Amino acid sequence: MGAALRQRQGEGDQAASLAETDIYDVLKNERRQRVVERLADCAETQSVRALSEHIAAIETDTETPPRNVRHSVYVSLCQTHIPKLDDLDIVDYDADAKDVAPGRHTATVAAYLTDTPTDRARHDEYYLGLGVVGSLLVAAGVLGAPILSTAPAIVGLTFLALTTLAAGFFVARGRLGAFGTLGSLSTLRR
Repeated sequence: MGAALRQRQGEGDQAASLAETDIYDVLKNERRQRVVERLADCAETQSVRALSEHIAAIETDTETPPRNVRHSVYVSLCQTHIPKLDDLDIVDYDADAKDVAPGRHTATVAAYLTDTPTDRARHDEYYLGLGVVGSLLVAAGVLGAPILSTAPAIVGLTFLALTTLAAGFFVARGRLGAFGTLGSLSTLRR
């Protein structure tokens, strides 16, 4: 168990939970995200060397990344990222053997990496529906519907343009991985 977590727990046996701010802080770095993801997927001990090769391959988008990239990843994992994850009990790190195993909070933190397409789909469907309704209203006004023919066409076109822009924003946000809150980070890994 990490030293920082033990200090927060005190000497008692009370179960310490990981604060959301700690989770968000940890997941700000892509290499830490990848360590958590790998350990959650494999659920077994990994050597730091194997983790660094895996992460370097992802970062370079090649099966055999250059030695200097593997070395850079290895050093940053050993000196910065894995100790931070160990302090929060997200991983169990054996510094002598250079082995990393899933910690008590691995699954909790890994849950923040999963994409929630239903949330995004709700926004997309909502704005798609608004776009369809707006288009129908504009079409009805152009065709001379009694109630809508009195409203200026500019109002309908403005409504349509704003709805389309909002829908485009949410679609682009989902594809590019931009997020207002850190509820979903999986798009960063792509």
